[in-house]
Amino acid sequence: MFRISSIVVVVALCAGIWLIMRSIIVRTSAPTTPGYAPVSSAALAHGVESAVSVPSEPVKPDALKGAAFIGNSCVDGLDNYGVIREATFFARTGLTVKEAFEKPVINGKVPVLDELKQGKTYPKVFLLFGENELGWSTDNAFTEGYAKVIQSVHASQPKAKVYVQSILPVSKAVSDRNKNNINNKRINQFNEMIKQICKEQNATYVDVHSQFVKPDGSLIDGISTDGIHFNKDGCQKWADYLRAHC
Repeated sequence: MFRISSIVVVVALCAGIWLIMRSIIVRTSAPTTPGYAPVSSAALAHGVESAVSVPSEPVKPDALKGAAFIGNSCVDGLDNYGVIREATFFARTGLTVKEAFEKPVINGKVPVLDELKQGKTYPKVFLLFGENELGWSTDNAFTEGYAKVIQSVHASQPKAKVYVQSILPVSKAVSDRNKNNINNKRINQFNEMIKQICKEQNATYVDVHSQFVKPDGSLIDGISTDGIHFNKDGCQKWADYLRAHC
């Protein structure tokens, strides 16, 4: 009888210890949040804040329907690869904020910005300028010129929401070559100026740059034909980003 009682006591003690340990484990285990990826050890080395994976926005199929895109050869690539067939494009290779008032699109008859005055309305207008202006002698010429472009769009399309896209990064090789002052440090400086222009001119800044940049500040691999202009895969990723965030 004594032996049986001893066994019962031992079993009860073991069960109690197990329950206590289980309670401690439950309280100290980090809860998981749906939609967020766990932090890797490599990410922890760079700090927890930058390691948290924020869920990407869902792509909205009709987000760019009826929109107008205006800008340089990078915008022309979006058109040529056909990744945004539901929009209208007014682009020209080498186009600057000054030339947008002076030069037409290829085979066009009126200056690029005058295309918005032809009677058609657009719910959204996307602008991309800056790369061809990186070598200009003064920054004021760029900022003042871009402000005038946005003002012209507002006047021609008063009901449209105006989106101003950041200048895209270039490859390390292009940046190191620094032809016409095209380098990633300069691009970052211009993007900061563009943010300020947007605040002053009632336009929405779209940070496309951050989606395609490596830790060293250069363009990610595999999405460009020459270190500047995107290939079809790059343009598709760019278009999907715009459909998700605009």
